[in-house]
Amino acid sequence: NEGEDIWVCKIVKENGKKCGKEYKNVRSSTGNLITHLRDSHEIVLQDKEVVKKCEEAILKWILLTNQPLSTVTNDVYKEKMAEFDLSFIMPEEKKIRTMIIKSYKYNQEILKNLLTQMAENVSLTMDFWSNIMLENKYVPSPHSSRIIADKIYKYIEAWNLRHHITSITTDNGSNM
Repeated sequence: NEGEDIWVCKIVKENGKKCGKEYKNVRSSTGNLITHLRDSHEIVLQDKEVVKKCEEAILKWILLTNQPLSTVTNDVYKEKMAEFDLSFIMPEEKKIRTMIIKSYKYNQEILKNLLTQMAENVSLTMDFWSNIMLENKYVPSPHSSRIIADKIYKYIEAWNLRHHITSITTDNGSNM
């Protein structure tokens, strides 16, 4: 039926064929699928904390080594991960995206608090020669000095840096 989710077991059997067992997703119930994995494939789902740690380790690896998100859908990568733990189910790309957003927001708040508490003098740059970036935002045309100034002020306020800015270095463009 339209709008009805079907879950398909993608476990590859010893004969090289995918299991293909289908289950209707009724109100997000996972019981039948979990039972199938346990009984048909001897896969026991891990403790939620263990799964969370594994997913966070994958996220950290992706972020710190600049891997593409599609890594988690790569068959060779999945095979390699299965060698470590056959029962671990690789998070989908969508989940990794959600985890990245949560991680960004969490770390952004930590950095904001750290800057607010510890920073006495902060210098900003309006060019990309630095490897630390607080904001990377689209600025609509025209790039007049007024629009740029308004955007800069907005970001300074958002980061609670208004009373800490000692200098702003620019590329010396005419609109700066």
